[in-house]
Amino acid sequence: MRLPKLKVEDPVVVEWRDAADLGDESWTDLKDALKDTRDMPVSTIGYYLGETEHNLWLFSNVEHRDKDNKSITGRMQIPLGCIKKITKLRK
Repeated sequence: MRLPKLKVEDPVVVEWRDAADLGDESWTDLKDALKDTRDMPVSTIGYYLGETEHNLWLFSNVEHRDKDNKSITGRMQIPLGCIKKITKLRK
């Protein structure tokens, strides 16, 4: 997937497929498990932080009292191969 031209702190919506763990902690009958083999579509809203060869990096919060030394929290990465669409939002 080719990413749109983005700058750090650009707000974005990322639509992607998660490789989810369904949290089953006990044995499940195979017939029942086959009934629930669906994709896990996810929409994430965040601020663009950057990208690497394999991942898109976002963060969810920015503290900007000091505009020369901002702080962020809620960093996350999404594998590029899981991303279906990225929409840049207006600030």
